[in-house]
Amino acid sequence: MSKAPHPDVVVTNLEFEIARRLRVLLDTNDSWKLLAEGFNKCYGIFSACDIRMFQSKSSPSEMLLHEIGNRFCTVGVLCEILLNCQLYDALALLREPERVVITQQPSDDEDTIYIPEGTDLRLECRAFGLPPPKYVWFQGNEELKAQTSSILLIRDFSVQHEGEYYCCVSQDVDGEEVCQVYSHTVNVELLPVPPTIHEHPVPCVVFREGDVITLSCFATGYPEPQYEWFKENFQLPGEETNTLTIGGVGASCEGSYRCYVKNRGGAVWSNHSNLSMIVPNPDDESRTRITATEKVALLIGNDTYTDLSDLNTPRNDVATIASILKDIGFKVIALHNLTLNEMRNAVYEFCQLLPQEGYGFFYFVGHGFEIQDKFMLPVDAPGSNEYRRCNSLCEKEVIRDVMKVKPKLFLILLDMCLKIPSRNENPGIHEELPKAFLYEPKRNLIQQYATTSNLGAYERSTEVNGIYVNHLKKHLEKNITILNILKMVQKEIANESADAADKQMPLTSSNVVDDFCLTDSVTGHPETEIRFQKLMALPAVDTIVFDNIGWKSVVKIQPHRDCFHNSLDIYITNMAQWAVVCCMACEKLKLELHREGDVLVITIHNLQKTKMPIVLSVILKDPESKKEVSSYTFDLEMPLITQAHLWFNCSRPSSP
Repeated sequence: MSKAPHPDVVVTNLEFEIARRLRVLLDTNDSWKLLAEGFNKCYGIFSACDIRMFQSKSSPSEMLLHEIGNRFCTVGVLCEILLNCQLYDALALLREPERVVITQQPSDDEDTIYIPEGTDLRLECRAFGLPPPKYVWFQGNEELKAQTSSILLIRDFSVQHEGEYYCCVSQDVDGEEVCQVYSHTVNVELLPVPPTIHEHPVPCVVFREGDVITLSCFATGYPEPQYEWFKENFQLPGEETNTLTIGGVGASCEGSYRCYVKNRGGAVWSNHSNLSMIVPNPDDESRTRITATEKVALLIGNDTYTDLSDLNTPRNDVATIASILKDIGFKVIALHNLTLNEMRNAVYEFCQLLPQEGYGFFYFVGHGFEIQDKFMLPVDAPGSNEYRRCNSLCEKEVIRDVMKVKPKLFLILLDMCLKIPSRNENPGIHEELPKAFLYEPKRNLIQQYATTSNLGAYERSTEVNGIYVNHLKKHLEKNITILNILKMVQKEIANESADAADKQMPLTSSNVVDDFCLTDSVTGHPETEIRFQKLMALPAVDTIVFDNIGWKSVVKIQPHRDCFHNSLDIYITNMAQWAVVCCMACEKLKLELHREGDVLVITIHNLQKTKMPIVLSVILKDPESKKEVSSYTFDLEMPLITQAHLWFNCSRPSSP
């Protein structure tokens, strides 16, 4: 290699070979423009016209060097400008070699840095030396072939990218390696995501001595959450999975259980699950245990009305009762916010599920009234001055349809007001000719109303459940006769504060002679099981990939609040950094979105209204630019209650 020229040499006097190589470097990638700009910043010697003239030449740099040489520019000045412009290859022709030195390390004295999953990792190592240094990045002992610049960039960082990173900076002179230095090592790990619990253990379990009980808890987070189970405040040794199985339970197993879920990002407790053992009632020792072919429940909660006032607790009341009934062996269909047509079709489906000699449980909570008979108001009922009996579902209509199935027991609970509509406010309902619903009476009917004729049923804004369910839920799972349960509810509400006790008086009617218990066992009915499982059908999706960006998410799909059959919850992990838009073709379906940590929860309501398979598009957008980044389309098919066709408008048979 030729010796570097003296700094005082004028540029036009450079040796031929050095000048030629300098021109080649400056003409490459229009580096001469950077040099011209550098001279302008320092001296302001070139106009736009000059730049255009340089550009018109076959070698713009030759003209540029000629011009600065005519101004007696020395090699020393040229070197300073080249240095400022970071044109190190050209600078290396004019200065003596300089040993490479790292000027910027990949991290600022941090041994470990954390990065959210799916984001880009960017590490920078800067070095100076003449000739200019070369960069090679390593992950552990593995050379990263495609990473040969001063900046390491790994897109869509995931668990396989975790590890130690460093940069090897080397310097060659005439093809001979003269120096090699290494940057500091930085450990890069995924940013921990604290656990989020998506499925809590069931709130209460009633068991008999010798039963096997399984509690489960499902959570997501990074690293993978660890589970510990506790009874009261004592950890259960060896119970470190997301399920707790207790075999051969007895009285000593009673108590409050919960799960502690933790990872490096944090920890969270599950809800409590209270286990209580059924103790045989001495009064029941002599009675013969009754069995049912199946135990089937239909629960309807209406709280969001079109022309009537909304209510606060019906959705919670249905969820509470559903959870208890499932624990004691009922097949439960829970629905909310139904129109009159949908309510009638739900009763039809209930009758299809309920076999002969089965136990039927019907619960309605919402607006209602009484005029000769008792009527449940659907969400599409007209306003308080206009609704009629023909706009409502009559209790006797439900009893008529269910009785044709010939159940062993039918329990109907109406949690609604039983006030008679005012003749002044709604005169039309008093002039209406009512329809009669006749059925053959049998000794298998129990009715309880949350209140008495011409009184209201109430909820408090400070409480999760309405007054009636607040007391009913305390006893529903007990192994005592149904009539005793209902009597306890009546007694407890009578002991309520005066604002409730004098205004709400539950009333029970019964013609049964057997000591029915809700905890009675079932023999099983295959056709009911097949039909019920069809109504429980959910899409089989557990992982999705947004293809064009390779973004992966874990998906969990379940009934809304793990209860309602006409709403669907879709949990999608790894969504913290995206703005999300969802859309569906069916306008009758209602979408709700909310976030739980890094989990996006999409709820689809009104499943009963769709006639076609449900297709949901999830669109990811950059939260700042709002530009679409990627999308995924779910083919949800026909889940849950969509199989029952509650939208059906034609008259159906009132029983199977």
